[in-house]
Amino acid sequence: PGDEESKLILKSYYVDEVATYTLQQALDDDRLCPYSYHIHEVEMNSDEEEEYLRLTRLITSLYKQKRDGTLNPSDQSMLDNTIFKRARLLDGVEDKFDKLAEIIKSKKPSPYKLFYCGSGYQASYEDDEELKIEKDSIRIIDRITEILDKQGWDVSKFTSTESHRDRRNVLKTFKSKQIHAIAAIKVLDEGFDVPMCDEAYFTASSSSERQWVQRRGRILRKSDNKDSAVVHDFVITKTSSTTNFKELIAREMARVDAFFESCSNQHEIKMKIKVIKDAYLIDELKEE
Repeated sequence: PGDEESKLILKSYYVDEVATYTLQQALDDDRLCPYSYHIHEVEMNSDEEEEYLRLTRLITSLYKQKRDGTLNPSDQSMLDNTIFKRARLLDGVEDKFDKLAEIIKSKKPSPYKLFYCGSGYQASYEDDEELKIEKDSIRIIDRITEILDKQGWDVSKFTSTESHRDRRNVLKTFKSKQIHAIAAIKVLDEGFDVPMCDEAYFTASSSSERQWVQRRGRILRKSDNKDSAVVHDFVITKTSSTTNFKELIAREMARVDAFFESCSNQHEIKMKIKVIKDAYLIDELKEE
C-alpha cells in the first residue's frame, strides 16, 4: 500500500499516535548528525515528457473508474503496472545521468558514499500503431555504476539480485574502505546498517515519504569520525509546461521541503526553491 493507505491501516488498528519524535528533535538531541542538502535540477526531454503525460492520462482514467466502482481486477492490474512504469520513467530520466556524470567528474573518489538508484530498467520508446513499444532497455543501476567506473570509483551493487552473503560481503568491503561506494536499490532500506556513510546521492524520484525518510535517516546516523553528512537530491524541476507538469513538480517539491526543513545550509538553497515554486505556482516555502 501507499503512504496514505498505510497510515489509515495503522490508525484503524492503533487509533491515535501515542508519541512523536521529529528529525529536528533528534538533531537537537545530538542523536543524528547535521546534514547539508544540495538540489540538482533535472530536465525531461520531449520523449520523456510525452510518455509521462500518456501514462498520467491512463492513470487518471483508471482512477476515475476506481472511484466510480467500475474498476475490474484486470483494470486494477493495469493501474498498478502503469503507476510502476511512470515511476520507473522518472527514475530513468536521461538528464539525471548527465548531471551525475558532471558531479562525479569534479570529485575525487573517496570512501563511504552511497548512491540510491531507481529499480528496473531505463527504456526508449517507439510509436507502433499508436502504442508505445519499449526498446533497448538498460538497468538504471548499471548506468550509474558505469558512470562511477569511468571516473575511477570502486563501486559495488547492493540489490535483491545479490545473495544475502554477497550483500554482507559488500557491506564489509564498504566499511573497511576496500570500495568507495555502494549503488543500492530498495533493499538497503531494510535492516542493513551503514552509519559511516557520509554522503548520499538520491537519483530515484521517490514520492513515498516512508521511503525517503528511511533513506535520509540511514545517512544521518552517527559514527566515529563523522561530524556531518551531505545529501544530493536529483529533482525534476524543468519542463515545457508549468500546467501539465504542476502535480509532478509539486510531488518533487514536497520531498524537497522535507529535506530542507532541517538541513544546515538553508540560506544557500532557499532562493533556488522559491524560484522553482514560483514558476509552477506552488505554495511558498514556510518561513523559519
